[in-house]
Amino acid sequence: FGGGRVVDAIQPADFDRLQTALAKGCNVVTLKSKINRARCVFSWARKNRLIQQPDYGTEFNRPTPKQLRDARNEAGERLI
Repeated sequence: FGGGRVVDAIQPADFDRLQTALAKGCNVVTLKSKINRARCVFSWARKNRLIQQPDYGTEFNRPTPKQLRDARNEAGERLI
């Protein structure tokens, strides 16, 4: 987002780019954790009335339970 960026100026397209950057080199479970952590920061700031509700748009969503199940099934059985 940039160090000097005003939080109120962040648009849904910025969250889309953030999700793309977070997804590089990780699986869906890790992506879910990274998105949760990013959303927690904004949620904390909103609850403490430091910012208005951010507009995440439609692309900055956590992976669905179906996507998580499919990834777990594709990985195969863990023996250890």
